[in-house]
Amino acid sequence: MRWIDLTTPNPKAFFGAAGEQAQERILTPDLAADVEEIMAAAKLYGVAIVPVGG
Repeated sequence: MRWIDLTTPNPKAFFGAAGEQAQERILTPDLAADVEEIMAAAKLYGVAIVPVGG
C-alpha cells in the first residue's frame, strides 16, 4: 500500500501504533496492510492519509 503521510507533531507515536517494529534489518515481502488499524491510528494521532493514485 502507498500513501502520503501528513503528520504533526508526533509521527513516531503514529507509526508505532500503525505498524510493527522490525525484528531484523532486512526487507521482507510486502504483507497485506491492516487498513482499519492504520486508519484508527491516524485518527487517534491526527494524521491525514491521502491515497496516491495508481
